[in-house]
Amino acid sequence: MTKTQPIATKENIIAISNPTHNQNPHWQGKWVPESIKIKNYDYFTLNGKPIAYEAECTFIFTGTDPVKNSAPVTDQETITLTAKKTTLQGPILCNGDTQKGEKGNQIQVQSANHLTTD
Repeated sequence: MTKTQPIATKENIIAISNPTHNQNPHWQGKWVPESIKIKNYDYFTLNGKPIAYEAECTFIFTGTDPVKNSAPVTDQETITLTAKKTTLQGPILCNGDTQKGEKGNQIQVQSANHLTTD
């Protein structure tokens, strides 16, 4: 039986910053994602690109607190998206996989790279 699954390589994993700080909503500033760290298989590729099974990103918030005379504020959040078991060879990240952090930031897979297996 042939199965097709849209899977992730590094290019298909994105970081989505929360536009506000949901734990301190009066803070003014923005979240900025650092580079996404990808763990992938060395032996499992699609079109020569390694297939990912985990992604991690740290988001840094910088801004001010108007309640405290515009004092500078910072915060950070690290989110890890780990693949779940699939019908393919081992756990891999697939289209639609997402992990949202407590502070509203998230990592998401948006992929149209289809892998077909028999």
